[in-house]
Amino acid sequence: MYDKLISIVLPTFNRKEYLKLTLDCFLDQVNRNANDISFCVCNNASTDGTDSFLEKYNLKNKNVGFVNFAEHVDVGYSISRANDLANGKYILMWGDDDIPAPYLLDVLLKIVKEYSDVGLVHYNRLVGYDDNIDCINKLLVNDRNTSCS
Repeated sequence: MYDKLISIVLPTFNRKEYLKLTLDCFLDQVNRNANDISFCVCNNASTDGTDSFLEKYNLKNKNVGFVNFAEHVDVGYSISRANDLANGKYILMWGDDDIPAPYLLDVLLKIVKEYSDVGLVHYNRLVGYDDNIDCINKLLVNDRNTSCS
């Protein structure tokens, strides 16, 4: 039996600033759906202060859990290690620099509740971007260019 319907796992390494924005954009959705969602950030032994940032963030936001791993591993193993912590029927693997659409979790929950035998949900969407962007790292994050505020 699963504790939650969806587990969001977010591996990260030395990207504290991206991570903060991503978590802030997820927070309302996670809190709104806390009965069905678990959220765990898996810090791959970052050296940029991510560990202390996550400890402070969790004090204010109990629905965002974290694990600070002591040993840095390659990205594939980091993802696998994060995946092993999931306690939901479904797993949403999320990137530390990916900004979620404001109702992403509501939509996903609706789908998995309506289609209980679903094995995979795929989506592809970039919300709020400049037409001249040639690389995702150039995505501007401000009120004009994002959908989370």
